[in-house]
Amino acid sequence: MLIAPTQAQDSITFISGRVLYGLVKDFDSLDIQFEFKKRKKTKVIYITKSSIFAIKYADGKTEIFYEPLNEEEYSIREMELYIIGEQDALKSSKTPMLIIGGILVGGVSSFKLGPFLGLAPPFAYSMVTGLVNNKVKEGAVSNPDLLREDTYLTGFVTKNKSLIIQRSIIGSIIGYLIGLASQHIYAESQD
Repeated sequence: MLIAPTQAQDSITFISGRVLYGLVKDFDSLDIQFEFKKRKKTKVIYITKSSIFAIKYADGKTEIFYEPLNEEEYSIREMELYIIGEQDALKSSKTPMLIIGGILVGGVSSFKLGPFLGLAPPFAYSMVTGLVNNKVKEGAVSNPDLLREDTYLTGFVTKNKSLIIQRSIIGSIIGYLIGLASQHIYAESQD
């Protein structure tokens, strides 16, 4: 969820790479009460601190919430690079062909194979698209110097693969439903 700022506001950067703009109202040992505007309505939500990397307050002060639990987890700097990688993947991931491919695979398979067997090809399509190894392109990064950082690359590749699989699944589901509807219409017209 990315809500664009309109004035000086607090911003929460989640470990997932998402950023939310609004106002920190209150917090306790587990949660943060956060107010933001969405579609001209003010919403108040409670966010678990464990899902937050950092909060940057309107006055410029930054508070880091991420704490590695042991030496095997990312340090604060490594997690920051990982999150920047996720954010760059979110900004640069454009996958309309995956959605279109999913629609075609899902539609044809459900029309030709029926409602039960028609699920197998879309599932396989989604898994195969997730196996494709995309290279990080220099134009897709906010800072080319980060391409030398392993944790940045890990964040970018992980988020990009996740987006690829999600979008191929979305396309496959849409196609599957279109195929079922088409099969039903076709069967009705044959009667």
